[in-house]
Amino acid sequence: MKLFTVRGASRFSVSRILLASSLAFSIGLGLPALDSPVDAKFGRRGKNTHKPADENYETGLKKMRAEDLDGAIDAFSQAIYFARNGYHPAANFWLGICYMGKGEDKKAEDTLLRAISQSVDPMPQAWLAVAELRIRTGQNYMQVREALNNASKAKANYQQVSYLYGLYSYSRSEYMNAMSHFYRALGDKPWSWTKVWVKYAECKMQLKKWAEANQEFNAILKTDTPLKDEPLERIYADIALCKLNLGDHQGAIDHWMRSLDYDKTNHEVWMQLGMLYESEKHYSSAVKAYKNFLRYCPSGDPRVQQCKDRITKIEHMLNPNETAPQPAKPSPYMRQQLDHSMQQQYQRNQIEQQRQQQQMRQEGDSGF
Repeated sequence: MKLFTVRGASRFSVSRILLASSLAFSIGLGLPALDSPVDAKFGRRGKNTHKPADENYETGLKKMRAEDLDGAIDAFSQAIYFARNGYHPAANFWLGICYMGKGEDKKAEDTLLRAISQSVDPMPQAWLAVAELRIRTGQNYMQVREALNNASKAKANYQQVSYLYGLYSYSRSEYMNAMSHFYRALGDKPWSWTKVWVKYAECKMQLKKWAEANQEFNAILKTDTPLKDEPLERIYADIALCKLNLGDHQGAIDHWMRSLDYDKTNHEVWMQLGMLYESEKHYSSAVKAYKNFLRYCPSGDPRVQQCKDRITKIEHMLNPNETAPQPAKPSPYMRQQLDHSMQQQYQRNQIEQQRQQQQMRQEGDSGF
């Protein structure tokens, strides 16, 4: 998973990224605190269960901070195992978040629902996570709304709920609705929720409001408000598309190159550059960009063969004599064999012709 930084600052841990991504911007609303010890309210009693569960839970938190999701999953699972009757809402919550981070969505939802069912207190963050999982896996509106309604009843922050409604609308290409939800999620200015601000601007792109989208992206880059996890590679690539559609080709190229400064392996940017260079008949630059697309593009992408064909066509156009196939010249042995073969065929033709003439004379002698 690509972790973007705050204008070049150090990376955040996986636990903070998971929390900041879509779940929350605070952990005070029904969310088991990352640094809180496990206490007696989770239902564990007795010397044989309390200590091992606590130790494994704390190990799981440490593994999360170290960005070791597999280790965290193992530790949280052990904490649940040692807890009497498997009753450990906090461990189940963080285990679900870890599964979510690894993309094991079915396990994540089941584990988060188990945490909700065990917890005496409301768990709005768990319901928000369930809603995000249901959006990610393409579940229907009623299932998403159920999770978000439960999050609201559990006193979830309305901005978080609005964000996830926006995410659902965006996934269904309902960009006007999505833009309205994202705007509510951003709250009062100055805006600081980077992920939502970027999605809000991208809604304007999808609606072909190129100038407005360009203004939003520039506002993100120039804001004095500290932003977390600012996806500079993505922002510059989006600005390039805005510039392209506004007719500013040089601006598009400049921003795509700036995007590649952050990630030169972005094959989509290389493809866009290649297409623009080719449209301007800068064929050598186009070929270079297309070859970089092939270098970084996944092998199963259906555009790979199309790109190879474009390169072949352009190179043949630039160097027709070098790329045109040349007929092979026969060696002396091959010429000798060819002459011998032709001589044999000539002899066979002569024999056949003599046989036909003799047959015709015999038929004439028979009296007809």
